[in-house]
Order: sequence, then C-alpha cells, then structure tokens
Amino acid sequence: MHVTYKADREIDGQTEKWYAQLDARGGPAAGRKALGEWLMKTGKLDAWWTTTVLVEYEKARNGGAGGGYNICVTKSINATAEAVYGILSGPALGLGTGLQEGSRFDDGDGHRGMIKKLTVAKLLRFTWEGERHGPSEIVEIKLSAAGAKCAVTLNHSGLPDRAAADGMRAAWAELLRRAQELAA
Repeated sequence: MHVTYKADREIDGQTEKWYAQLDARGGPAAGRKALGEWLMKTGKLDAWWTTTVLVEYEKARNGGAGGGYNICVTKSINATAEAVYGILSGPALGLGTGLQEGSRFDDGDGHRGMIKKLTVAKLLRFTWEGERHGPSEIVEIKLSAAGAKCAVTLNHSGLPDRAAADGMRAAWAELLRRAQELAA
C-alpha cells in the first residue's frame, strides 16, 4: 500500500483503519517496536512511514500528548547484575514471582501491568498502569555488568504530564536506592 501524508494529518484516508488495527494489536501498551514491526510486515510500510503512523497514533491515543513525558533514572549498585535482577524482579518492585513474558502483576499499591520482555540479568520491560497513569506507559530497566558492580538504567515512557514525570522520577530513584540497600 502506498501511503501519502496530507497536511491535515490524515494518512491516505486510512487513519481510522490503521488505528483500529493497532488498537486490536494491543494499542500503545503493546509498544512501538511490536506495532512498528507489524505495520512494516502487514502494511508493507517503510520505516519512515511506519514511524509517521505510530507517532500520529500515539498522539491520538494519548490525548494529543504524543508519546508523553519520559524519564530516566540511573544508579550504580555494588552487586552483580544477577543479584540486582533478582532484587528488581522480586518483591522490591511488586512484580511477583515466577515472572514470564505476558504475565500480569499487581504491586498492591495501585499499580499493575504486564511483563513485556525479560532477559535475566539484563532487561525488565513492562507496562505501568494505574489510576493516575496513562494507557501506554512502559518501564524498561536495563542492567549492565561493570566488574563487581551493576549499572542500572531505568526509563519510564508515556507519562501523561510533567507532574507525573517528576513524581515517578522520585519514586524510581527511591526504589533503586532501596535496591542498593538490599544488595549490600
């Protein structure tokens, strides 16, 4: 399908069709990568048009906020990546035990979500849902071994506003501080 972009942000008259299909595939919470791969394969869109469709879709589904606000919190923890992964994938975060991709969690504090990707000692990616959170928030925690230490990079994307971003930055920084204490 050849797609032309018009000034009114209508994508070749197919906007609502694309949006309905993206909604059916899990919407913004499915993640840009998964939706983009599907658009490229099924819709035969090139990378540029895939990005255009997804950006406009995210704006439409997030109340015009595009991808929302993003935050990044980093911490170096004096423990192995395996130990830090164990702390973060357990009770410290409220994700539960026996995690696997596609499993749902509820932290008991008004937050819930779905595990999107797990790679032991390297990556945790999950949706973050709750009363004060948008429908497409994604948390990604990357772990990198650095000798006897572990570098942790936590990204939280799709936050609805600046106040939510500031609040989550403080909350995630506190969680990583507690993880450091637990690793000691």
